[in-house]
Amino acid sequence: WGWADEGEEVAVSFRGQKAKAKAKNGKWMVKLNNLKAGGPDTLTVVGKNTIALKNVLVGEVWIASGQSNMEWPLNRSYEPQADIAASANPNIHLFTVPKLKANDPVNDVKANWVECNPQTTPGFSAVAYYFGRELQKARNVPVGLINTSWGGSPAEVWMSEKVLSANPEYKRDILDKYSADLKAYQAALEKFNQETEELKKQGQTQTKKPPGAPGWKPTELYNGMIAPLIPYAFQGAIWYQGESNAGRAHEYRTLFADMISNWRRDWGQGNFTFLAVQLAPWDKGRERTWE
Repeated sequence: WGWADEGEEVAVSFRGQKAKAKAKNGKWMVKLNNLKAGGPDTLTVVGKNTIALKNVLVGEVWIASGQSNMEWPLNRSYEPQADIAASANPNIHLFTVPKLKANDPVNDVKANWVECNPQTTPGFSAVAYYFGRELQKARNVPVGLINTSWGGSPAEVWMSEKVLSANPEYKRDILDKYSADLKAYQAALEKFNQETEELKKQGQTQTKKPPGAPGWKPTELYNGMIAPLIPYAFQGAIWYQGESNAGRAHEYRTLFADMISNWRRDWGQGNFTFLAVQLAPWDKGRERTWE
């Protein structure tokens, strides 16, 4: 799929198949019949201009998401040197979604697929790489890995506003709370700036620290790093996240399940496989009280 002038006819050719579409509202999409895993081949798109995409593989694509556990790069993992040196595999392609916080859903990603090799794997997600490496070996088909993760992120930033607002508890405890915290912060910042200006006039220096802004804004990573991937066809998702929701563990019981349903509904590809890592007790021994 892509963009074109209104009414422009676009033809896509791949492995002897040809599909056409006319752009409507500036967008077009075609679907090819089932393809056998393998490649590489060249995919050609012809409209008013011609674009040839080379080294295109057909196989399984997996989305890897979450917080720092998923983002953590291979080159900072345990003894990675030998694995990096042996990482060349033309049947694995990597794609890293640039970090982007957005107030509204965006429809494009400014990044490219790269072939898996010692030059591209060091900064790629270690968990995603090891998963893809073993999957490719076991399935013997090309594997594409899309890494869309951000350290420290809570689950609600990976969900749509529509889903959060439709649940009264999420609306109250997540959306409304953030709005209230933001309003309080803006008021405190204005007061701080006024005090700083007044002290400056008196030849004095502000000794207080400025107020801290509220944390993550709900939905901002869904808008910037999930929405633009839809409707990319893929096999499933892997997820490694949870520390940032540990203080609200009871809420996470439904929040995480609703996030999975959110993605499945928006992609419209059925109940695709969603694999999650259960977190290790990294703060074991520290007592906590849950409501």
